[in-house]
Amino acid sequence: MTPNRPGGCLLTGAILKDAPHPDAAKLYMSYRLSRQAQEASAQWPARRDVRVPGWEPIDQYPNTDPRGFRDFMLDRARVERLRGIMEDFIGPVQGDNPTGVDRGWH
Repeated sequence: MTPNRPGGCLLTGAILKDAPHPDAAKLYMSYRLSRQAQEASAQWPARRDVRVPGWEPIDQYPNTDPRGFRDFMLDRARVERLRGIMEDFIGPVQGDNPTGVDRGWH
């Protein structure tokens, strides 16, 4: 991603209600959303009062609409095309899935 060819998606964060260490999770989220952490991050900030020099806020780019991302993810053919493009750059997924979750795509 560059300012001339931006991309990405807006992401959300959450603390699960049954988190084993909710106070630690709150501290982490508080830090991640702090001005200090947002300014030091190598990504678009979640805060409107932090700007990346030369870049518009991420939601100003047409390819970052969360509804558009949902629509993209629901279109299996488009997802598979992107997977093919990524595999051309970095190769296919290899090895066992360390999460134990059946992803169904490798």
